[in-house]
Amino acid sequence: MLDYAAPYQGQGSNRALEAAFSIAMTCIDNDCLSLSQKIIEVAAVRLDKLERYESDVENSKLQQYNIEYYMIRAHLAWLQGRLDIAEHLFSKIPVSDNGRGQERVMDICYKIGNCAISRKQYDVSMKWLERALRACESIRHMQQASILSNKDKELLILHASVRAGLHLDPEEHSGFLSEALDALKFRYGGMFPVQVIQLEMLDKEGADEIVFSQVPQSTIESPELKDSHLAM
Repeated sequence: MLDYAAPYQGQGSNRALEAAFSIAMTCIDNDCLSLSQKIIEVAAVRLDKLERYESDVENSKLQQYNIEYYMIRAHLAWLQGRLDIAEHLFSKIPVSDNGRGQERVMDICYKIGNCAISRKQYDVSMKWLERALRACESIRHMQQASILSNKDKELLILHASVRAGLHLDPEEHSGFLSEALDALKFRYGGMFPVQVIQLEMLDKEGADEIVFSQVPQSTIESPELKDSHLAM
């Protein structure tokens, strides 16, 4: 149907491509991987024609479409167990300051990383969550407030990163794990789930009772403690 939804030129083609990306992601979210694969193949034809024949398309728009296309394909490949292909597709993503494109990178890398945790693939999880965090930072540096209107996504990425780190040797991932934990404490230290994961990390490190007690004490004394901070 998407083949005939619009001509292969003009704004109609752009809208059809955007619709294809959206439908493909919806199919993935509902575990319809084969259907998503077919949709992204149709999108590939449209994107190729757009790059070859549409000279008036803005470069930023083309970057956005390429990022979305490769990220969706990487997500599909990862879910299908083709991890090497997912890595290859991720490597083809163009360096870009396109906010919408970086948001897609952030969302899909987080989904892959979080899924890897549920599969107990903690090393893999850390790799994709770090990529999600880097995209999140890019968006913040671009000050794309309309795209990243709150910090919920960053919180989820940081929290998932530390959860994955609980199952790994801290020495092997000390750089990113330390960065994620510090950011979590600094930006979201008043939230109950953050305090809980701090305690888990301290317990793993064998911290003494004094250090251990400082975490809940700081929560009690925090002026930012709210009912909404008790759940995540």
